[in-house]
Amino acid sequence: MNLAYLASAVVAAKERAELRPLDFVRWTPPQRAWLADPAPVKLMRGGNQVGKTYAQCAEIIWRCMGTHPLLETHEPPIEAWLITHSWEQSIAVCSKLWELLPKDALTPDTVYTTGKGFRGKTPIVRLKNGSLIRIKTTNQGTLGLASATIHYVGIDEPPPPSVFSELSARVLRSSGTIGITLTPVGRPVDWLRDLVEAGTVTDHPAPLTVEN
Repeated sequence: MNLAYLASAVVAAKERAELRPLDFVRWTPPQRAWLADPAPVKLMRGGNQVGKTYAQCAEIIWRCMGTHPLLETHEPPIEAWLITHSWEQSIAVCSKLWELLPKDALTPDTVYTTGKGFRGKTPIVRLKNGSLIRIKTTNQGTLGLASATIHYVGIDEPPPPSVFSELSARVLRSSGTIGITLTPVGRPVDWLRDLVEAGTVTDHPAPLTVEN
């Protein structure tokens, strides 16, 4: 084998992985099942080690890019929201979003700083195809943009039921989707369990096993 050719191929693969990291992810069974679920509202729950937030970020990116490998989604450009409980939580979530974003698909004004997240009072990720990802926290008091039409809402950890109702109304006009990822510890989620039992929300439990 030509060693120079092999070295060049390795460098090219590394560069592609840095630009398009989602192309190189191997999904676990619970991640893939949730990502492939076409339900209007879908839930994945489990411990922090099963990669719920990575799956959430992938779902948002694929939908905004129009490149979802497992589902038919809206044609871009679309608007997606990523909802977190607090600003501190959003910093951790944004680091995973940045890790998976296709860097060559972002506009120059999309700026990420380690430990601070994306630039802006209400951080926005802009893609060259016109899609937007807005990062919001439920403890801001209001989600704002009451008339906005949202195509996808990704919720990382359970919000109050009033916030969920508001978000549900936002995606109604666009026949959009809500994806929820959470660790159901320490927060009241009876309202969400009721929706699962009623069949309104599909449930993907992800127990911490070797396979998962």
